[in-house]
Amino acid sequence: MSDADERPPNVHEIAQDTDPEARVAYVDNDPVVFLHAEALLANTPGTAVVRADLRDADAVLRSAGELLDFSKPTALMFVACLHHITDADDPAGIVARYLDRMAPGSYLVISHCTDEFSPEKV
Repeated sequence: MSDADERPPNVHEIAQDTDPEARVAYVDNDPVVFLHAEALLANTPGTAVVRADLRDADAVLRSAGELLDFSKPTALMFVACLHHITDADDPAGIVARYLDRMAPGSYLVISHCTDEFSPEKV
């Protein structure tokens, strides 16, 4: 069994398994995470890694727009990240700025930390 078979697939693997022409851009502002992802995806067509802070929608969309066509429906995924954005940074406003640039028919995915099942850990 290969390493790829032992771990859950990444978003680009699922998307490109469904449609080999699918394009996926990942965003992270952590330099170590960015460099690791960039190295892992270096030979993976249709993928990109953007080093930016998700709070700066203009910078993220400008960089991701080098690979993605935002005039067509796009899936936008905020997975396990918005709970790191303080109320003062207006997470709902951040999401709205991205949605303003998405074409009709686009999808929005948000996953969020909750204390519902384990309040003592949160």
